[in-house]
Amino acid sequence: MAIINFSKTSDCRLLELEQEIVSSLEQEQEVLFISNSATSNVVLCTQTETFKVTKVESSNAALLATGSLVGGEPGVVKSSVSFHWEARRINPRLDFGSSLPTYSVTDPSAASRAPNLKQLQASMQASITEIEAALQSS
Repeated sequence: MAIINFSKTSDCRLLELEQEIVSSLEQEQEVLFISNSATSNVVLCTQTETFKVTKVESSNAALLATGSLVGGEPGVVKSSVSFHWEARRINPRLDFGSSLPTYSVTDPSAASRAPNLKQLQASMQASITEIEAALQSS
């Protein structure tokens, strides 16, 4: 069993993930951290889901880790840091009113200035799938 030690001087940060995020990373799908000026929250988005990233106070934590720490074996992560980060599933922030500009019906160039899905994702803090579903239902 591998043992990995983290300390306050380490360049690494601990982030506790839900299985959906781990699966997306293992499948080499895009996983994004998204922050914007509309909220102080930072979210992590997979292609289909949104997770809020929060700071969790801890001291001298010992965490059991699975996956490919060292040669694919499980291991123990020992930490003397005062906090770690966690990502927990949340409802997406879908605010089309403040994210979409207002267009004139008589302006022929309006469509060329419309935001794409990536721009909407950055301003709304939601996965692409959640944005597409909300657009289809509205």
